[in-house]
Amino acid sequence: MIATFRVLMILSIGIACAPAGFLATARADEVPSVDEILEMEKRMLETRKAIRSGRVVVRTRLTKFPRDPSQENVTWRHETYLEDGNIRVDSSVGENRSQTIVTPDNMIRGFSDQSSVHVFGPQTRPERPDGVSDPRRLGIVVWYYDSINNHGYEGIFLNPNRDQFKVEAGTDAGEPVWKVSFRMSIETLPRPIFGEYWLSESKGGLPVYIGTRDEGGDEEYSESLNVKLKEYGPGGVWFPSEATFRRTRGGEILTEQITTVEEAVFGEDLPDETFMLAGMGLPEGKIIDFDGELATWNGQRAVGQGEGGIGPAPPPSGRVWWAMISIVLAVVAAVLLGLRAKRRRAA
Repeated sequence: MIATFRVLMILSIGIACAPAGFLATARADEVPSVDEILEMEKRMLETRKAIRSGRVVVRTRLTKFPRDPSQENVTWRHETYLEDGNIRVDSSVGENRSQTIVTPDNMIRGFSDQSSVHVFGPQTRPERPDGVSDPRRLGIVVWYYDSINNHGYEGIFLNPNRDQFKVEAGTDAGEPVWKVSFRMSIETLPRPIFGEYWLSESKGGLPVYIGTRDEGGDEEYSESLNVKLKEYGPGGVWFPSEATFRRTRGGEILTEQITTVEEAVFGEDLPDETFMLAGMGLPEGKIIDFDGELATWNGQRAVGQGEGGIGPAPPPSGRVWWAMISIVLAVVAAVLLGLRAKRRRAA
């Protein structure tokens, strides 16, 4: 009886002290179905897209970039403000700084080494402005942070062009994860791409690893993202604290970029001027270029020529336009009548 009791005690202690790998293995019979995995993907993307406002500060650094070694270990700082359809990114490297604001109505862009700030209207602003990275894609899109907006959320997750799914229980840093692998077809490639990601249920159901590989040709190409996750704020928003993007060829690293999140605050209201000229901290006397119409920043607002600025005044109002058009038409009519009278006299 005593011996049996000792055996049971040893077994219970062994289970209590077992590594997470053992627990994950024990849960193998609870592995979710493909439909359940797709539902997890859907919830993950919906939760990330539901972030309506916030402020995120990241630093990016290329630790491997053989194509241009001078860019290695150069640190960029990106401070991003988000609110509904508005986004503002203040980027800096060394002494150089840029500010870009994109709203549904316009785009504002200024550089510390240029004398003017440009304000583009709906017809003139670029469709995809450079240097505007939405941090909500971080940890989901497998790409460089600086141009992460060039790829959608559904590049891998919820991509309909996938099959041959396989779901297994596993561990990452001692934590249980679901390891999901699949085959994916891409229109521009004659062969399939193989993908894999690891979901951590204990960390917001987010991926801690995403990878794709192209096995065609003489060498294997791969892209991957390793993510460290952290819970931010009283609302408990799970978001990356660090993400490492790698591209390899034949096992050799072609590129490695590390993105470190310094600050992240979500769900707080931002001042209206955050997405306006007034919130950019422009020095007095800065030139403002409104699609070719120049004005001067007086410390509080842009001042046109008629108000003491250096360039033409802002576009006139509708009433002024009609008055100007009426005057021009009257002058043209008078000239035409004069020419007609002169021809009659000459005849």
